[in-house]
Amino acid sequence: GGEGGMGGMPGPCGDVATLEPAFEAVGDDAWRMEAEVLPGDGAAVGSCAGNGAEVAIPFVAEAAGVYTFSTHDAPTAFDTVLYVRTTCDDAEAELACNDDLGSLRSGLFVELEADQLVYVFVDAFGGGVGPFGLTALRADAHAPPTLEGGVALDGAGQINLRVRGSDPNGDVTSLIIEILVDGQMPFEQPVDLRRPVFGQRDFTAVANPFPGVEGGLSVRVRAVDSQGNESAPIEVPIAPQPEVVEGEACDPDGVDNRCDPDTFCVVDGDAGVCREPSAPEIVDGMFWSDGADLTGVIEGRDATRDTFFARAQLLSADGPIEGAVGQLFPIQDVFGQAEFTALIREGGLLPPEAVGIRVWLVDDRGLESEPADFEFEDLPQDDDGAACDPLRIRDRCADESACLAGICVAQVAPAIDTAEAFFNAANGGLGIRVTGRDANRDAALVQLRLLDADGTDLLADGDGNPAVIGFQELDLDGDQFDGRFSGFLPLDFPAFVTAEVTVIDAFGLSSDAVDADLRMPAAIELGDACDLASAFDICPDGSACTADEADPDASCRVATPPAIVEATAYYNADVFGLGFRVEGTDAEDNVVGFRLELLDADGALVPVGPDGGSVDVQFDTVEQAMGAFSATFVGFLPGDFPPFTQARISALDATGLASEPVVLPIMDPPVIEEGAACDFLQVLARCDDGLLCIDAPDGGAPVCAAPAAECPADWQTGVLNDHPADGGTFSVDGDTSDALILEGGSCGGGAGQDVWAFTAPAAGAWTMRTVIADNADTVLYVRSFCGLPQTELACNDDAGSLASAVTVELEAGETVYIFVDGFAFFDAWRGPYTLVVEPAPQP
Repeated sequence: GGEGGMGGMPGPCGDVATLEPAFEAVGDDAWRMEAEVLPGDGAAVGSCAGNGAEVAIPFVAEAAGVYTFSTHDAPTAFDTVLYVRTTCDDAEAELACNDDLGSLRSGLFVELEADQLVYVFVDAFGGGVGPFGLTALRADAHAPPTLEGGVALDGAGQINLRVRGSDPNGDVTSLIIEILVDGQMPFEQPVDLRRPVFGQRDFTAVANPFPGVEGGLSVRVRAVDSQGNESAPIEVPIAPQPEVVEGEACDPDGVDNRCDPDTFCVVDGDAGVCREPSAPEIVDGMFWSDGADLTGVIEGRDATRDTFFARAQLLSADGPIEGAVGQLFPIQDVFGQAEFTALIREGGLLPPEAVGIRVWLVDDRGLESEPADFEFEDLPQDDDGAACDPLRIRDRCADESACLAGICVAQVAPAIDTAEAFFNAANGGLGIRVTGRDANRDAALVQLRLLDADGTDLLADGDGNPAVIGFQELDLDGDQFDGRFSGFLPLDFPAFVTAEVTVIDAFGLSSDAVDADLRMPAAIELGDACDLASAFDICPDGSACTADEADPDASCRVATPPAIVEATAYYNADVFGLGFRVEGTDAEDNVVGFRLELLDADGALVPVGPDGGSVDVQFDTVEQAMGAFSATFVGFLPGDFPPFTQARISALDATGLASEPVVLPIMDPPVIEEGAACDFLQVLARCDDGLLCIDAPDGGAPVCAAPAAECPADWQTGVLNDHPADGGTFSVDGDTSDALILEGGSCGGGAGQDVWAFTAPAAGAWTMRTVIADNADTVLYVRSFCGLPQTELACNDDAGSLASAVTVELEAGETVYIFVDGFAFFDAWRGPYTLVVEPAPQP
C-alpha cells in the first residue's frame, strides 16, 4: 500500500500491455503516475470508446471509498479513454468507462472496498498514442466542493472571475454566478471554465468571461461538480480591471489585467506579455499530390502564437489557376505555438492541371505571412509490412492495404459467424447482434435490409440504398468481434420476414450478407440490466427500462404513468401558433412530452403529424421535483391547416408510459399588460396592443413594454431622408471602419454597424441596397424598432454578389432602421460603402 495505493501483483491480462505498479503518493488519499501508450494493435476496448492501443495499470484500494481516476490533472498527449475492470481480460467485468469529461481527457468514479484489486485501462479515441498522466483520489463519498475565495474584475463590461477551492472527489466542472446589484440578484447563470480542473482536489478555476450588469457590485459564486453537487456560495466584490501596455507582463488567464486594445496577451507557458500583432512566417514545407488529393507539411514560426489556418492558391505550369483559392486548416491545431509543423490534408481538391501551390499562413487577427510556393511531389506508396504514416500525410499504403499501428497491412473484409435480429412489435423496438472475425479489427458499421415476403427492402431510401447503422456496442477480443445496436421502427412499419445483415469495416470492405435469426425479446426481472429500446429484452409489468444521470446503467425499475391535473391549450391565429401549459404528477419525475390529437367542432380527428391522427411531442420546458411537474410547449402549424376547436393530450414519461387523456378547448392567448411576464412567440400569452415582449432591463424574464422605436443615444445613427437623390431615391456614402459592434442580423453580420433611419415618403415596396468595392462584403438588415432584433423585417448577406439588398413593404410615414454591417467570419469586413434606397420595381 505504501507505493501509491498499490499492493500485490496483477493477474494475467492476455494480450493487453500491463504496467508494473507505478503510482506514487502525492498527498493523503491521492496518487499519480506517468507512463506512455506505445503504438500497436489494441487488445481491449471499453464500453464507451477506445479503439487504439492501451495499457492496463493494476490498482489496489488502500481503504473503502469513492475513487476518482482522471487523465486531466497530469501531462497527457492524446485523446484518452478510461475504463476500470475487476478482471483484466474480461470486458464483462467493467465497472465504469468514460471518453470525454470536460475536455478530450477522461475521468470516472468507482466505489471500491478495502484491498480490492482493479485494472485501470488508459486507451485512446481514434488510435492516439503517447505520454499520459493518471491521477487517483479517494473520498468517503461523493461530496460537494468548497469555495475559499476569489477575485472578479470588470474589463470593458466583461467580468473576469477566478476562484479557488477544494473538492474531495476532484470533479468540479462549472460555476454558477449571480451578479448582485444593491443586494438584489437580477439573474443566475452557469458559466463554463476556461480550462478543466477535473482531477484536482485543490483547484483554481477561471471562468470564461461573462457580461456585467450596470450597477453590479459583486458576484455570488457556487462551484458545481460532475454529480450536480453545489458548494456553499461565496460573494466576490467586483473591481475595475487594470490595463497594461505593449511589453508589460499580462495575465494569461485574462483576469488580473488586460492588454490595451492595440496589443494582446501572448502566452508562453505560465507567463504572458502584451505584444503588438505580428504576422506568422513560413520557414519550410513540402506538398504531395495523390490524384485529386492534397497533403502537405508547413514549418512555421509565429511570435504571437496565433496562427490559425493557411490561405492557398493552386498553381498550374502557367501560373495561378483562376478561382482555385481556398483555406487549408491544419488537422492538428497549431494555435498557441511559437514554432510549429502544420499538417494539411484535403481530399478531392486538385484539378488535373495543378502542379503546385502558393500558401500564406494567416493568424487570428487576419495578418498573413509572405507567400511561399511549393511544387507537388507524388505521394509515396508503401508495400505491405513497410512502416507508414498513420496520418497519411507523407506517404500512404498501397491500394487494398491500410496503415495500422504504423505498418502497412493488407485489408481483409470482416466475416460474420452469427447474426440475430430481435423485434418487439408492441413498441417497434429492433435489435441486431452480430459476431464474427476481422483481422484488421476495424469492423464499424452494419448494413441492414428488412425484406418483406416479396423481397422488397422496407428500410431502403427513395433511391433504393440500404440502411447503414453504426454499432452502439462493439467488443473486440483479438480478431473476434461482438457488436450490437438497438432502436425503434415506426409502430405502423410493414411486416418483414427476413433481416439481412452485412458488416462493413472502416475502409468500406464488406462481409458476405447473412440472414439473421429472428427472435422475440427475452423476459427479464426487476433490477436486471436492460435494453432501452426493449428489443433484446422486456421488463416485467409495472416496471420499465430506464437510466438517469445518477445511475446511467439502464435497468428495469418500478414505473408509473404520469397524470395531468390541469392543462390549457392556446392558439394564436395571427402567427398560427399552438401552445400548451400542463401541470400534473409523476412519481418518477421523468415526464418528457405529450401525445397530441386535434379535434374539429364535431369531435372528429383533424390529422396532425407525419402519420396522421396523433403526434408525440417533446415539451419545450419541464420543471419537475418531488412527484409534481409543470411544462410548456409552443409549436406552429401551416397557414392552411384545417380548423380545429379542441385538443386531446396525454402526458408521456421517458419510459413511454402515458397519462389518461384530457380534452381541452382551444383558447385565445391571454392579453397581458405592461410590465407583466410574456412569451416572445405570443402564443402562451400576448402583449396588449402597442406593447412588445422584450428582455427585462435587469436581465430577467421578458416583459411587455412600450420601448422607444428610436436608437439608443450612443449608437451611430444617421437620417437617410437627409440625403435625397434623383428620381425619388435616397443615397448616402458611409464607412463602418470605426463603427460600434452591435448585435448582428438573422442572416449574419457583427463586424460593426452604421444605422440609418428612413421614413417612407409614400406607401409601397422599398428596396435598400449597398454599392461596394470589389474587396468589400456587406450585410444589410432592417428593423422597425432600432434596438430590438426581434423586430427585424428583412436581412440579406449576399444579393448575387458580396453586396446586399432587401425589399420591405412600408406605409407612408413609417420609419424603419437600416443596418449596414459586414461579413464577420475570420477577417471581419469594415469599410466604405454607398447605401441606396429606392422604390422597388413594379412587377
